[in-house]
Amino acid sequence: SISQDQLLYHLTLSTRPTDLLTQGLILESSYIRGTALGPSHGQRLKILEDSAHQGWRVGKAKLLSDPNLINRKAKNGILHAVDNLFDPPPLLSDLVASLPLDQGGDFPLSTPTPSLIRLLSGPSKYANVLDNITHPHSLLLPSPKNLSLLFNDIEWAYLEHGLGREDADSLLGHHLLPTDIYLGALGSGENMTMSSEGGTSLNFHRSHNQSSLIVDGRPIASVDLLAANGVLHLLDTPLYPPSLLFTPAKLLYGLGADKLAQSLLNATNSSDLVKWVTGKKGQGSKILLAPADRWLDPDNPEGTRGHWNPKEDKGMALLSGTEEDGTILVPTLLSSSRTLGTPQPVKIILKAGRVTQVQGALGPIGIVGSPVRVRPRAGLDPSMHLDDDEGEEKEEDTLIPVNGLLPPPPPLLHWNTEEHGQGKKYIKAALSAGMDELLNKTDGITLFLPSDDALTSIGIPTLTNGPSDQSLLFDYLTLPMAKAKMSWVTRALVVPNRTLYTYDFPYRHANGSGAMQLLAQSGETIWVSRGPEGKESRGLEVSLVDPTTLSLPSFNQVEDVPSLGRVKEGDIAVERGSVHVIHQLLLPPTLPITPRDLLHGAGATIFLAALDHLGLQSLLESTWPIYTFLAPSDQAFEGTNVTELFQDTWKLRRLVLGHILLGVPHWGGGEMSSPPTTKEDEGVKPGRELESLLGKGKVLKFSKDWAKIGLKRGAEWARILRLARSHPSGIQSKEGAHMVLKVDRVLDEVWAGLFWSWPLILGLVLLILLILGGSIFGGWKGYKIYQRRRGYDELRV
Repeated sequence: SISQDQLLYHLTLSTRPTDLLTQGLILESSYIRGTALGPSHGQRLKILEDSAHQGWRVGKAKLLSDPNLINRKAKNGILHAVDNLFDPPPLLSDLVASLPLDQGGDFPLSTPTPSLIRLLSGPSKYANVLDNITHPHSLLLPSPKNLSLLFNDIEWAYLEHGLGREDADSLLGHHLLPTDIYLGALGSGENMTMSSEGGTSLNFHRSHNQSSLIVDGRPIASVDLLAANGVLHLLDTPLYPPSLLFTPAKLLYGLGADKLAQSLLNATNSSDLVKWVTGKKGQGSKILLAPADRWLDPDNPEGTRGHWNPKEDKGMALLSGTEEDGTILVPTLLSSSRTLGTPQPVKIILKAGRVTQVQGALGPIGIVGSPVRVRPRAGLDPSMHLDDDEGEEKEEDTLIPVNGLLPPPPPLLHWNTEEHGQGKKYIKAALSAGMDELLNKTDGITLFLPSDDALTSIGIPTLTNGPSDQSLLFDYLTLPMAKAKMSWVTRALVVPNRTLYTYDFPYRHANGSGAMQLLAQSGETIWVSRGPEGKESRGLEVSLVDPTTLSLPSFNQVEDVPSLGRVKEGDIAVERGSVHVIHQLLLPPTLPITPRDLLHGAGATIFLAALDHLGLQSLLESTWPIYTFLAPSDQAFEGTNVTELFQDTWKLRRLVLGHILLGVPHWGGGEMSSPPTTKEDEGVKPGRELESLLGKGKVLKFSKDWAKIGLKRGAEWARILRLARSHPSGIQSKEGAHMVLKVDRVLDEVWAGLFWSWPLILGLVLLILLILGGSIFGGWKGYKIYQRRRGYDELRV
């Protein structure tokens, strides 16, 4: 059976014979479905070539080729016989649903592939268009594959976001026409301009071979797919509405970073920032580190900072194309009066040419997605955006999905108390010396901060297995009596009124010149550079003396120059400036450090009192020869009657002189040596041992691991706890550069050895043996004489 509607659909308003039929010819039927195609407009049918039978067909129904059954004329028309019934076209919604997925068919809502149909399924003002039967529409449907080339995942997520509905509708409206347009509406080579549902203009052009339709320069892959309420055209390349503009704020919504987007939009104290985030772009490109809201959720088990898992390998490709590992310092927009307007940077960590982490002042955050370029594209030709590597605009902004929020740089003290902080010991000592105003309340400073490890080797070489923790010099600087000197040292490490980072400094030349000269708070000059010119820099090089006067091949040779240092962790942004952690404490060139200062630092007040008591102060003030003072701390004298010791001047003198050695030990290349102690000894090769002031034969020797010292012929060793070099006239002067070694015990053998040396012990043993031998021999001889005398008594005359 056949319904009335189906029968009417088989009646066309055309009387064309088969020889006038053409491929794709659209005919109007007598079946009128309300106003679906307009008032009094019948449903369309489409004539297609049937290549298998070399004839024509309508849908799946073929026109019969029997001459008796086609082109049969009647009074009111012409008759064509077909081999089957054909149905009226479905609604646009059903037609789209029947398409294969790769042509934009019925996509599940959960699929991540971009689809205009999924946009229509949301709360769009065009949501009912495909089912509307009050007037016709033409839908230009792009393929999902090419739609995903035009829009990245975050851009598309924004279009599906509630706040992206207006832009999503502009995209939908640009692909919808409020009428039905067919290929046959244009003649060969003709153009026609029509308005879309979104109010934009679309230019249609029919090719000269009449086989294809082009819209805004984009060829339509499949034309004239008929629907009851319009027509569907399948596009290869999507159309881009001229009003659609992607801004950083919109991409943040697409990423799910609504909180960050709102914070930026509400940044009323920064009109430039609001302009930028809303697409009113300023000069230069920017990188936006964007954590989604889920990373800021306090219920997130990974916390508000998140954790980067390197096994996920989600590092972003570096835009510059470099493949070297390392760290790039990138300025941020964060600046304030506290940094004197200097932008504060973050560090971008590279691994195998990909960004894997972003390092802030309080630790790293990880990369958790591919970077997204902020490409506004409003009014631009969309074809230039189908390839990410070609046709791109210059100076594009970039959004990087990260798993945490970088907090603003903290105050210096807060940063310093963090687990990863450096220089805690120095900061504590500086604050005790009254430096709180300078370090915590002064705007725009650059601080060269000694690390905790640096305080083990101030002005002296490092022992392989020797003293640990703080050095002797730092122990002295932390004493109340050294407050003025500690203040001096601290002010010499602070550059006021300038917040400086690595990229602010030049490279130095091979001869040491070229370094930037900065005026320290103390008045000293600080020389800073980025290492040798033309070579890969390993960090900033900092000096409190003119590098051109040092004659050093490189800054590796800094062991004996306490005014040279290399930055081991630089470019740390803090609230009021920047911090560069250096590998050792830099001393002002004219800062006086005497042996007496170092003895105070060693806590050797008893030993120092003994020197004063014996009138040996001149040894502490000597500029030549150079001495090494073994300084037993006061704790080393526990169990000793100090009052009795001081009353025995001879014994006290021998103890003191036995703890003072001629020359100073030098460590270099794993071997220790002693410099000449007199002008005449300069040609003598020094050894491992040093002679005490007790005279010849009273030699002290360092252990193989350099951590202990004791008598060469003794069995007892004293452990070296701290050590430092004195500089009575400042570190640039070699005069009076004595060494003080803090030891854990008094070397009693120094004075007791006078009686119990090995030769004396051997002599006593021989004397005892001689006495015993003489006694035995004398007794035996006496016994013989006695026996002989008894024999004489027995004779009778």
